[in-house]
Amino acid sequence: MLEQAASLLNNVNVGHAADIAQQQLGGGNAANGVDKNMLQDVMSNVLGNNPSTAADQNDVSFAKMAFDKIYGQGQKSSSPQDLGAASALKAFQMFAGGGNTSGGGGASEKLAGLAMSEGMKLFTSNNAGAGKNDILKSAVLWVMKFFMTHQQGNSNPAFNTLMGLVGGGSNTANMTNPTSNAGQTSSLGSKILGKFM
Repeated sequence: MLEQAASLLNNVNVGHAADIAQQQLGGGNAANGVDKNMLQDVMSNVLGNNPSTAADQNDVSFAKMAFDKIYGQGQKSSSPQDLGAASALKAFQMFAGGGNTSGGGGASEKLAGLAMSEGMKLFTSNNAGAGKNDILKSAVLWVMKFFMTHQQGNSNPAFNTLMGLVGGGSNTANMTNPTSNAGQTSSLGSKILGKFM
């Protein structure tokens, strides 16, 4: 499963991910001032310079704290890590919940596109000094870590914690993974996992 996930990341279409991000930001070649070439460069940089590692329990706990602070309490942050982790978790929730992600591409492209669009929104609304590219790179890196955790399933202790934060949604219906059957949270994870195949 880990090798399959790594292979998926190695074959991400950065153009599709950029299209999805721009669609979420309103469309056009420079939606809300975000140029497609810049988004593609961000994706390529992250995928080319970072190992395919999954999130652990500490990572998921950090992301939840950042998410609660930024989305729940509306606090501003100058930390690309905080903003990236929060936007990645938001993207994961949107993807699992059935958000509109037209623009082509598979699960990894959709997740990356959603994460970049959320990162851009936080850059303009909750940013206290972090650079645009740093936020977007962090968002992609975090969402790919979540992707890897998801693909590992119950073999990663952080899987159930991540699934508990994601919740259900219309995109989770009628999808199964025969390797995961340990309780309600794992069942939800199994349904969502079908979206990644």
